Amino acid sequence: MPIDALPDDLDALREYWGAVSHATLEVVESLRGQSLEDVVPADRVGRVANELGAVGPNAGWLTEFWAKGRTRAWMLAQTPLLHPYGHWFEARVARGLWGCPSP
Repeated sequence: MPIDALPDDLDALREYWGAVSHATLEVVESLRGQSLEDVVPADRVGRVANELGAVGPNAGWLTEFWAKGRTRAWMLAQTPLLHPYGHWFEARVARGLWGCPSP
């Protein structure tokens, strides 16, 4: 889902997070028996990121970052775990810029 398609309200955002978590688990289940050390081919990264809409049109740099010889294990750690954590920090910065107190 492109970032500009994310919902505005918190309940919808939680629903989106749940859907992404569920889809991630399905992908992990499909990898059983496959080597997590295999490198994901750059053309596959590009197809998934661009053609299937996982990356917005102005985020080509992200596709290039993901396509730099990353293993399946790296993809599984980066995409569902580290990537959302980075957005959490962005939200904290935005909160501060809006003058909202920290929780």
